[in-house]
Formats: sequence, structure tokens, C-alpha cells
Amino acid sequence: MFFMAAEGVAETDTATIIPSASDSVTSVQENTPLQIFFYNPEINASRNLVLKTAWDTFLKQHGDFVFQPVDRKEDFNVLLENEKNAAFIMSEWLFNKLIVERGDLFSVALQGIKDGQDTYRRILVSRTAGLDLEKSRIASSGDQARSLKILADIFPDLSQAQIKQLKLLQVPKDIDALMALGYGLADMALTSELSLTIMANLNQNRFQELNIVEQSKPLRQSILVLKQVDKKDKASLIQSLLAMPSTETGRQAISMIGLDDWKVLDAELINLLRHATNESKTINADETNEQVMDSSDDKGGRN
Repeated sequence: MFFMAAEGVAETDTATIIPSASDSVTSVQENTPLQIFFYNPEINASRNLVLKTAWDTFLKQHGDFVFQPVDRKEDFNVLLENEKNAAFIMSEWLFNKLIVERGDLFSVALQGIKDGQDTYRRILVSRTAGLDLEKSRIASSGDQARSLKILADIFPDLSQAQIKQLKLLQVPKDIDALMALGYGLADMALTSELSLTIMANLNQNRFQELNIVEQSKPLRQSILVLKQVDKKDKASLIQSLLAMPSTETGRQAISMIGLDDWKVLDAELINLLRHATNESKTINADETNEQVMDSSDDKGGRN
């Protein structure tokens, strides 16, 4: 059965990656690695320890960076509040809320890309055709208000009162919504194109049993923001992340969060990257000139 096979994807590692929101979360101190925190319940990321290992393997080749997956929104909010000199990868809905509430502390940097697109869709599926939406239990990951908003956009003829009366089963991750549907805990699941692709690869028969009820309008892929990161570290980090598609370890890491590339959103950051690139070329040119001079001196000494 597909859902038994997929259960390993959704399980939590025994190793603790991030403390609970009730624990004390200390800010990053000076001379510590720049941390990249990731939280997006709509992405079927592999187990946290596997995900962290893949990202850290790539990052250690590029600089003093550390990747930290986060399971719960409460923990992520604590980190957003307390951490400095840090980067955060999150869903666009959480990003929009963050910018409204604390936008002065953060600078937007990158947006994810998948198959050349910077958007994706949420898809409502069922195992039985012709179900009454208002009588169905709908499994969905993430924030309840977010799920209701997507459903309101999908079904514009429903009133706000009808939308609020919809029966939601909130689950931790997107894969859990499909599992709930498979186990009969829900009548429908609000999922993503990526989740359905994973399901099709794991169990084609189960995938073919699903009925697509409706799909959302295009939604933005994951966003990366920076908080109080100096220019040098900012340029170094972004250059490293933009290089992910060009290496095997980078491709493996970025694919685990449902992406295959990044695009730069901040015009100021583009100029910073250009300056850093030109500076790097100048340094390389100076090193080459020094090598040439050293070589000439050696030849002169031998003549």
C-alpha cells in the first residue's frame, strides 16, 4: 500500500534538530556559522536528519553555513524572533504574514524555482467521485486559515459562512494529508502537484484511484529571507545557493525541499553579487600576476 511506503517520508527522526518552542532558543553569537532555517509543511521533505545531512554536505564546500530543518511553526516563529545573522526558507503564505508583521527586520533574497516555474498549485483530491464538499472531511497541512483561504479561492461561489463551516483535518505535513485520505481518516486531501508526483512514482495504482476535484490558482514557491546578515556573508551565501543546480550535492539538497533552482528577487542583492563577482575576478587576476612575477624571478635567478 502506498501510504505505508510513504510513511517513512513523514516520520520524525529520533535525533532532535530544533528545541521546542517552550525551550530557550539562544541567538546566534559572533563567530558562529550562518544558519539557514527551513520550515514549509507543504513540502514533502525527507526526514529531518537526512535533509540536514544533504544540505550540510553541500554547504560545507562553500562556506561556514549550517542548515536547520524545523518541524513546527511555533518553533520557527521563535527562531524568526530571536535569531540574528541567519537565513530563513519558508512558504510564501508565511512569508507574506512575516513581511506584514516584521518586515523591517528582514530582507527578501531568493525565490524557489521548479521546472522553470516560480509557482505551483494546491490540488484537492478524493478517492470517491461526486462527494459533497460541505459534508466531507478535508485533510490539509499547515495553517488552518491558509487552507480555508485556498478553498475559498477554489470555490468562489461558496459564502464565507460556508467556507468557515468546512470540516478540516489539519496534519503536520503534506504527505500526511494523502496518508489520512488513504487510511480513511479524511474524504478529501488538499495537496500539491509535487506530492501527487511522489505518490505516482511510489504507487501508480493508488495514484490512478484519485479524483482531482479542483485546483488552486498559481501560488509562489518557497521564499528565502535574510535577517541582519552583513554584505560579505550575504553575497557568499547567495552565490553558494545559486550554484546548487551545478553540482550533484547541490541538486540533491535543493530537490529535497521541492525545488531545482533559485532566482534573485532583490535588485540591491543583484548589484552586491555583481560586485562580489568582480572583486573575486580581481583577486584571481592579482594572484595570477603574482604567480607570473614569481615565475619570472625564478627564471631570472637561473639565467
